[in-house]
Amino acid sequence: MIKIGLINSIDLDNRLITIKMRNKTEYFYLQNGLLKKFQRYLSDGIFIEFDYTDQAGIYNNVCAYKINYFIRIFSNKRFRREVYYDLQVIRSGVKDLLFNQKNIMFLDLEMTMQSFDSPKDFKSEIIQAGYLITDNLGNDLERKSYYIKPTLFPKINKRTLKFLSLNEEDIDNGISFVDFYNEFSETLKKYNNPSIVVWGKNDILALKLCYEINNVEPLNPNFINLLQIHKNYYNLKNDLGLFDAYKKYTGSDLFQEHDALEDAFMTKNVFFEFKKEATR
Repeated sequence: MIKIGLINSIDLDNRLITIKMRNKTEYFYLQNGLLKKFQRYLSDGIFIEFDYTDQAGIYNNVCAYKINYFIRIFSNKRFRREVYYDLQVIRSGVKDLLFNQKNIMFLDLEMTMQSFDSPKDFKSEIIQAGYLITDNLGNDLERKSYYIKPTLFPKINKRTLKFLSLNEEDIDNGISFVDFYNEFSETLKKYNNPSIVVWGKNDILALKLCYEINNVEPLNPNFINLLQIHKNYYNLKNDLGLFDAYKKYTGSDLFQEHDALEDAFMTKNVFFEFKKEATR
């Protein structure tokens, strides 16, 4: 259900907002994630438009409706309206982002994992990379897959090998991170620095760490975190798995094998399915 109203009072400790409607005070409960995200905007005299549950519950001994997500947060000044948050503006910006891409790289990385016998100074390193490059219609331009030898800790532990369904020989026959870095850099130049679409922030952080480990100059392409875009667009409170997103769009329930190229291909599919959804 959708409601718009003026905040009459707010109790941050109990996460309750009151709104007066026709001399009746209604209570609304803020989930912790919403409070953390929007607390700086919420105060007496602020207008909010929001979606809430149609059944009231008991929250901190008060009968209240739970707020699902905000649509707009704004204040009416004497001569102008000041908007602090507008979901429609965010969605419009997402559409612009989706359609203003020429060439796109869909990247996935797999990293070493810490185990009970890992050294105290263990750092996770990239051992597999896969990417697809497409035009803005989704036509494939190039695809690559690499196994990469770790620099600091060459011995791959059993936990990592089992999770990624790899053998030690796969990594032993791979290339060094520096060789991968050089090829990766040349590919970005070849396609005029395409935006790199990843699912979540882990791949971005992994690249940054491996630049430091291998003493190479960081590459600074434009990353698009497709997971975060989904969370913003659909008002998701929790992270969404890549294959769960694919199932949402297609109904297909596929098993994730944690292969970098396969996951890059899945990221591409989700990107273009989301693009279709955003234009409906």
